[in-house]
Amino acid sequence: MDVIVDVDIKRQRTSVGSEVYKFLNTEENGFSLELIDSHITFNNFLHKLSKKSEANTIVLGRDLVQDYYLKPIKKVFTNQHIISNKNLIEHEIDRLHILDEKLFKLGQVLNLSRVLKPTNYLSELDNFITRNGHYNPKFEYNRPTDKKLHTVHNQIRSLQERYFDYSDGLQSKFTKLFLDKAQELIQKHDLIVAYKQQKYSDILDTNLKLF
Repeated sequence: MDVIVDVDIKRQRTSVGSEVYKFLNTEENGFSLELIDSHITFNNFLHKLSKKSEANTIVLGRDLVQDYYLKPIKKVFTNQHIISNKNLIEHEIDRLHILDEKLFKLGQVLNLSRVLKPTNYLSELDNFITRNGHYNPKFEYNRPTDKKLHTVHNQIRSLQERYFDYSDGLQSKFTKLFLDKAQELIQKHDLIVAYKQQKYSDILDTNLKLF
């Protein structure tokens, strides 16, 4: 049985939701709780029913966790209503999914963390430290070819025209996010080109636009 496991060190005794309680009390040959991420297993532990917990939840109390180190994580519950129906036109939803997927794939090519980080960063850092700073690193990069960048740029422009510029373009208010994303990808493209060409004024200008 898959369950949600929580920890509450303010509770002395472990409690379980109604669905878990029913399950555990029908296991005649005993039971165990396996925490897969931490490889910890609790066997045949004492538990009480909690009517306040979700049905498929186990809340571990001090009786089980007192011998373990816990990493505290602040839990925040909020209600998020990001996409309201009033911001979407129903017959455009499929086109929005297609546009989203295409922009995502183009964004992978223009991933700045991958494109701008040297492939030999660690080895050059080691050389720099070994020589006590008397070394000028010679970085190597795995950047898209000019042809690839030109193709990606044209594909983004084509998406902008097809989905936004014509009379049959998307009309949902939600599409502004995709329009902004397409423009962001153009700026990422321009930044990578500026780095490849070592045009420092263009690098500064595009960074300001992006960030």
